[in-house]
Formats: sequence, structure tokens, C-alpha cells
Amino acid sequence: MTTTDPRNSASPTAASKDRPPLVSRPLLLRFISVFGASASSYLLLSVVPLYARHSGAGGDGAGATTGVLMLATVTGEVVAPRFIERFGHRVTLGAGLL
Repeated sequence: MTTTDPRNSASPTAASKDRPPLVSRPLLLRFISVFGASASSYLLLSVVPLYARHSGAGGDGAGATTGVLMLATVTGEVVAPRFIERFGHRVTLGAGLL
């Protein structure tokens, strides 16, 4: 059994003053951008086939639009490093979210 002396232990408030906050402004902005990117991707993935089918494309057309959407996603992933190198992270992320 170990015992500690409460008079010698550091207080929690003193330790928390030395550490930076866990959620900083850049991290919060990153959370928002990840949520926005995920939401837009998943919304498109579910709505585009329904829209194609509603437009009269049928089952094959709905599958084809999903395939084209996935091909565009993979193409964007391949091209993104070049855009980041040329325009920077912020501009590329903003264009991707737009």
C-alpha cells in the first residue's frame, strides 16, 4: 500500500496552467473541415444515384453515376498533392469543400 502526502502533491490547477488548451483554434477548424468534407461526400454518395434513377436512368444509370462519383473521388486524391504543392493547403481544402 502506498500513501501520498497531499501537502506535497501538485495541485491540479497549477498543472493545468502550464499546459496549452487541448482544443485549439486550428484543431477546431480542422474538425469543422473534416466534418464538412465527410458530410458533403456522404450526402452526394446517397443522393446522386437517387437523382439519376428519378431522372429516368434506371438501375444501370444509378450504378454508373455512383461509379463516376467514385472515379472522380480517386482522381481528386491522385491530383491533390500537386494542387497542395502549387496552391497550398488552405486553398486546396477550400476548393475541395466548395
